[in-house]
Amino acid sequence: MADEQATEWKPEAKLEADIVPEATQVTENRGFDLGTDVSPSATPIVTYTFYCHSVSAGSGKSIPITIVVDRSCTIVNAYMQVETAPGAGKTLLVDINKNGTTIFTDQNQRPAILDTDTTGVSGTPAITTLIKDDELTCDIDTNDGTPAKLSVYLRCQVN
Repeated sequence: MADEQATEWKPEAKLEADIVPEATQVTENRGFDLGTDVSPSATPIVTYTFYCHSVSAGSGKSIPITIVVDRSCTIVNAYMQVETAPGAGKTLLVDINKNGTTIFTDQNQRPAILDTDTTGVSGTPAITTLIKDDELTCDIDTNDGTPAKLSVYLRCQVN
């Protein structure tokens, strides 16, 4: 119809203007353990991934993605990487939550990227058991730098 004009769709509210999620994925690897070694593993490893294209400085922000766990598994660790490092003297620290509660009750075990590094790995979380339909979320606890393209991988062994 000639009378109708195309209008641009505009959302009424953004979840968080400075955190832009792009994709979330679940991958399964039956050949190798993607943890601290690359030895063959009889136990399948599943990886849940949170990805953000851009993250502005600040603390207490959530990546606006919820991952629903699709099987029972045991958390091994969390690994994170950025394309651009936080910067000298800067820190990027994240937390992962299961059904709204942190899996890292000891904050020193949370994955962090420091200074000019581009990767970080967690210690063993306090909560390691996941079952089907648990919900996973990821928070940015500290970001006083300017990292770009954040990926957070939660690695689990399938039960």
